[in-house]
Amino acid sequence: MRWMLALFLTLLACASAAQIPDPFVSTSHWEATESWGKNPLTYTLEPQGTFKSSDWDNGRGQGTWTHAGKTFVMIWPQYRGVLYQGSIEGEEIRGTAYNQDGSIMGTFVFRLVR
Repeated sequence: MRWMLALFLTLLACASAAQIPDPFVSTSHWEATESWGKNPLTYTLEPQGTFKSSDWDNGRGQGTWTHAGKTFVMIWPQYRGVLYQGSIEGEEIRGTAYNQDGSIMGTFVFRLVR
Protein backbone atom coordinates (compact mmCIF):
# COMPACT_ATOMS: atom_id res chain seq x y z
CA MET A 1 0.00 0.00 0.00
CA ARG A 2 2.87 2.39 0.76
CA TRP A 3 4.35 1.84 -2.69
CA MET A 4 1.03 2.91 -4.24
CA LEU A 5 1.06 6.10 -2.17
CA ALA A 6 4.69 6.74 -3.13
CA LEU A 7 3.87 6.17 -6.81
CA PHE A 8 0.86 8.50 -6.60
CA LEU A 9 2.92 11.25 -4.94
CA THR A 10 5.69 10.84 -7.54
CA LEU A 11 3.21 11.11 -10.41
CA LEU A 12 1.58 14.13 -8.79
CA ALA A 13 4.97 15.85 -8.39
CA CYS A 14 5.83 15.18 -12.05
CA ALA A 15 2.50 16.56 -13.22
CA SER A 16 2.98 19.69 -11.12
CA ALA A 17 6.45 20.20 -12.58
CA ALA A 18 5.17 20.03 -16.18
CA GLN A 19 5.42 23.39 -17.85
CA ILE A 20 3.32 25.03 -20.54
CA PRO A 21 5.12 24.68 -23.91
CA ASP A 22 6.90 27.87 -24.99
CA PRO A 23 4.51 29.53 -27.49
CA PHE A 24 7.31 31.71 -28.88
CA VAL A 25 9.43 28.93 -30.46
CA SER A 26 7.08 28.60 -33.42
CA THR A 27 4.46 30.75 -35.13
CA SER A 28 1.72 31.58 -32.62
CA HIS A 29 -1.60 33.38 -32.80
CA TRP A 30 -2.88 35.65 -30.04
CA GLU A 31 -6.34 37.13 -29.66
CA ALA A 32 -5.90 40.73 -28.55
CA THR A 33 -8.25 43.08 -26.78
CA GLU A 34 -7.11 46.71 -26.70
CA SER A 35 -8.76 49.34 -24.51
CA TRP A 36 -8.99 51.78 -27.44
CA GLY A 37 -10.22 49.21 -29.98
CA LYS A 38 -13.73 48.12 -30.80
CA ASN A 39 -13.18 44.53 -31.90
CA PRO A 40 -10.72 41.85 -30.87
CA LEU A 41 -7.75 41.41 -33.20
CA THR A 42 -5.47 38.47 -33.84
CA TYR A 43 -1.71 38.92 -33.83
CA THR A 44 0.51 36.38 -35.54
CA LEU A 45 3.94 36.24 -33.89
CA GLU A 46 6.71 34.67 -35.93
CA PRO A 47 9.63 33.05 -34.04
CA GLN A 48 12.19 35.31 -35.74
CA GLY A 49 10.66 38.33 -33.96
CA THR A 50 8.18 39.79 -36.44
CA PHE A 51 4.40 40.11 -36.13
CA LYS A 52 1.35 40.91 -38.24
CA SER A 53 -2.03 42.13 -37.11
CA SER A 54 -5.34 40.85 -38.49
CA ASP A 55 -6.08 44.56 -39.01
CA TRP A 56 -3.45 44.87 -41.72
CA ASP A 57 -4.17 48.62 -42.32
CA ASN A 58 -2.41 48.83 -45.71
CA GLY A 59 0.74 47.19 -44.40
CA ARG A 60 1.06 49.22 -41.21
CA GLY A 61 -0.16 46.40 -38.95
CA GLN A 62 3.24 44.77 -38.66
CA GLY A 63 6.40 45.19 -36.65
CA THR A 64 8.84 43.47 -34.35
CA TRP A 65 8.54 41.80 -30.97
CA THR A 66 10.84 40.34 -28.35
CA HIS A 67 10.62 38.82 -24.91
CA ALA A 68 13.01 38.16 -22.06
CA GLY A 69 11.72 36.12 -19.18
CA LYS A 70 8.24 37.45 -18.47
CA THR A 71 8.78 40.80 -20.23
CA PHE A 72 7.22 41.24 -23.68
CA VAL A 73 7.74 44.18 -26.09
CA MET A 74 6.22 44.95 -29.52
CA ILE A 75 7.28 47.89 -31.70
CA TRP A 76 5.20 49.32 -34.55
CA PRO A 77 7.63 51.19 -36.87
CA GLN A 78 4.87 52.23 -39.32
CA TYR A 79 3.01 53.96 -36.47
CA ARG A 80 5.99 56.09 -35.50
CA GLY A 81 7.36 53.66 -32.97
CA VAL A 82 4.27 52.86 -30.89
CA LEU A 83 5.44 50.42 -28.23
CA TYR A 84 3.56 47.69 -26.38
CA GLN A 85 5.15 46.57 -23.12
CA GLY A 86 3.66 43.70 -21.16
CA SER A 87 4.11 40.83 -18.78
CA ILE A 88 3.76 37.19 -19.83
CA GLU A 89 1.78 34.96 -17.48
CA GLY A 90 1.35 31.49 -18.99
CA GLU A 91 -0.81 31.85 -22.10
CA GLU A 92 -1.67 35.51 -21.50
CA ILE A 93 0.16 38.80 -21.97
CA ARG A 94 -1.10 41.97 -20.27
CA GLY A 95 0.38 45.40 -20.62
CA THR A 96 0.34 49.02 -21.68
CA ALA A 97 0.76 50.63 -25.10
CA TYR A 98 2.75 53.85 -25.40
CA ASN A 99 2.83 56.53 -28.08
CA GLN A 100 6.14 57.76 -29.49
CA ASP A 101 6.18 60.66 -27.00
CA GLY A 102 5.86 58.23 -24.08
CA SER A 103 2.22 59.02 -23.33
CA ILE A 104 -0.03 56.08 -22.55
CA MET A 105 -2.25 54.98 -25.43
CA GLY A 106 -4.11 52.32 -23.40
CA THR A 107 -3.94 48.77 -22.15
CA PHE A 108 -4.00 45.41 -23.91
CA VAL A 109 -4.54 41.72 -23.19
CA PHE A 110 -3.32 38.95 -25.51
CA ARG A 111 -4.56 35.39 -25.11
CA LEU A 112 -2.88 32.49 -26.89
CA VAL A 113 -5.12 30.79 -29.44
CA ARG A 114 -4.77 27.01 -29.31
